[in-house]
Amino acid sequence: MRQQLLILAAVSVLLAYCHKESEHPSPAAENNYFVNSGLTHFAPVRLFTHGGEVVNPGLAQAYRDEFSLYFFDPGDPFNDSYYRKIVYINDDSIQYVTPGRVFGAKRTVKDTYDRFSTPYTDIINDTSSLEFYIVQYKTLHSKEVPPGPNSPNGFVYYEADDPVYFLKKVKDTFFMPIIKYATMSRTPGIISFVSNKFNNVFSASGVDHLGAYDTLIVQSFDVGFVKNK
Repeated sequence: MRQQLLILAAVSVLLAYCHKESEHPSPAAENNYFVNSGLTHFAPVRLFTHGGEVVNPGLAQAYRDEFSLYFFDPGDPFNDSYYRKIVYINDDSIQYVTPGRVFGAKRTVKDTYDRFSTPYTDIINDTSSLEFYIVQYKTLHSKEVPPGPNSPNGFVYYEADDPVYFLKKVKDTFFMPIIKYATMSRTPGIISFVSNKFNNVFSASGVDHLGAYDTLIVQSFDVGFVKNK
């Protein structure tokens, strides 16, 4: 086990080094900036428990209203600095601009929303995160290390694509699908709450990863990116 941990630690250091490598937007692409233009394509809020969807739009909306600070309405500002700018290189290549870092990404899958992959992954020690399962486009992968001198029995570890981007380009607009969710667990004497947002398309197939006392509220929408003129 110690040898396995040393191997994973070495891989982690290598990945961390790769993440520190800097990239900058290509000067030739400076006129192809696409900037955040706001939120669009809102889908109805949905409510789930471990057993599946609660098909009651009024109840789903009531939960959404109870936790309104964590959700969005059409016209609300969306000022997260990690969703500000895309550089269009060509149909198969983009640069995604984040604070202090620009990631080059290549289109690796064509779908309703195309997958733009970077060379980077993160080793995942805890695979229980709901975000790996309530998505149409999977980012978590198992990796098998075969038997060898340092690992006679071999072993399996998990990694996730990070960063990876899902985008749809329609004329002069990119659309990035966002899942905004909140989970609540209410048991006698204990109330827990988690909320987050991330780029992917929601799929209900993974709600069985909810705990027995968990309730999930999901809101889906797109962030639009229009060409900067």
